[in-house]
This record gives sequence, structure tokens and C-alpha cells, in this order.
Amino acid sequence: MLTKIAVLILIVFISLIQLACGTNDAGVQEPEVDTQSLEEQRQLEQYGFEKLYMDLKHSLEEIDYKLDKLESFKWGGSYASLSRDKGKTNIHDEVTLEEDFLEINSRISNCRDQLSTVWKNSPYKEPQNVVQEQTQLSIPDWRGECDNLCSDIDTVKRAVLSHETNIRERFTSVLAAFGRSSSGIVQNYQHEFEGDSELYLDNIQEIISLIDDMQNKVTVMEQWEFDSLEPAIDSQD
Repeated sequence: MLTKIAVLILIVFISLIQLACGTNDAGVQEPEVDTQSLEEQRQLEQYGFEKLYMDLKHSLEEIDYKLDKLESFKWGGSYASLSRDKGKTNIHDEVTLEEDFLEINSRISNCRDQLSTVWKNSPYKEPQNVVQEQTQLSIPDWRGECDNLCSDIDTVKRAVLSHETNIRERFTSVLAAFGRSSSGIVQNYQHEFEGDSELYLDNIQEIISLIDDMQNKVTVMEQWEFDSLEPAIDSQD
């Protein structure tokens, strides 16, 4: 009788030790799940992801602002009469390229819409109702939307580069017109035009730099490792 009681006491004692040490019946250490650490990891991941989105959104706003500056650029001596092979011209008429800006702004609008699609379908956004749950994108499909955004940004860049080529040709035309104009016109306006031209091209380069930065950030976003959502990713990939 005493032996049985001793055995029972020993079993209870061993069980208490296992419980205290976090081991199972096989003597294997049970991993402790630190829910607070997982939540902190998720928050840090989301913060980095949201910062990428905000940076992209801000870059688009900066591009819009700089394009507006170009479209409404104030040229010195805009309407001074310049000579050409046939008839007269002026700086304003020579350098106004409305069709270029219509094309660029259209591409920017597509880019803005696609960025919104990428953000609204972020894997971090949990469905709030049945409809959202049914339309929620899988991780691969979401990455595909990021790829579409990269393509849209590339079309913006091509449109801006096309405008740069066109405006350089117009600058050459204006300088040729100065060469045919009176010395008074040349003295009063040519130097100012050359300075304005450089400033205009500098603004284009700033826009291109913003576009390149956006492309890099979208690539980072597309390759984002959703470590805190790993089970969800495993089930969708």
C-alpha cells in the first residue's frame, strides 16, 4: 500500500517538474509562444509596409506638383517676336506642348488608381464582411497587382522622357529663331531663355528621379516578406 502511494507521489512530482520546465511526456521542450512578440513583429512589419505606401503616394503628389510647374512655366519674353524661315514666332508658341501633358497626366492617373488598388488589397487588411472575404486577393494575385503598378509607373517615365525629347527639339528651334532675329531681341531675351531652358530640364530630371525611386519602392513592396502572416501565405501560395 505504501509502495503504491509512493509511486503516485513520484508521478505527481515528475508531472509538476515537466509542467514547470515546459516539457511533454516524451521529455521534449515545448516551445513557448510569445503572443506579445508576434504582435510587435506584425506591427513593425505593417509600419514598414505602410511607410512604403505613404512614400509612393507622396512621390506621386510631388510629380503632380512638378508637372504643374512645367505646364505653367513662366518664360521670360514669352511673346517677344522671333524670326523664322517663314513668318514670325514666339517662345510661348514654340514651347507649348499641351498634348504631351495630356498624355503624362493620363498615365499619372492610371498609376494613382493602381496604387490605390495595391493598397486596398494589402495582405495586412483583414476582410470586414463576407463580400470582402470572397473578393480578397491571394498573395500571388496581390503581387501581380504590384507588377501592374510597376508597368504603370514605367509608362509615366516613358511619357516624361518623350516630352523631354520633344521640348529639347523646341529649344533648338527657338535658338535658331533667335539667330534670325534682331540684335535687340537677342540681347534682351536669349540669355534669359537659355537660363529658363536649363531650369525646365532640371525639373524634368527631378521628375525622372522621383519616378525611378517609385519603381525601386514598388519592387521592394512586391517582394515584401509577410513573416507575421506566414500561415496565411503558406495557405495561399
